[in-house]
Amino acid sequence: MTQPKTDLDALRDRIQRLGFFGLLSSWNDIALEPWLAKLVALEERERKRRSLERRLRSARIGPAAAWPLPSRPPGTRRLDASNSVPRPFSTAS
Repeated sequence: MTQPKTDLDALRDRIQRLGFFGLLSSWNDIALEPWLAKLVALEERERKRRSLERRLRSARIGPAAAWPLPSRPPGTRRLDASNSVPRPFSTAS
């Protein structure tokens, strides 16, 4: 049965995925350094951001088009002189 991975094993795997072979070759010297996990997190975040930008550029998606909003809900009519609300009969003197 295999043992569960420790935090250091997971960190080492992340460093290997990032291709930080210099860090891996010095693993025994730097594994417990407090800055190492932060460095890896920063690099992963930056690579994710740059990857998204690259994919958006290659997709050639422009800025979102401004769609005109309807002035009234669909299925309703605008009242004008020909179909206005009837007014009560008034007696003019």
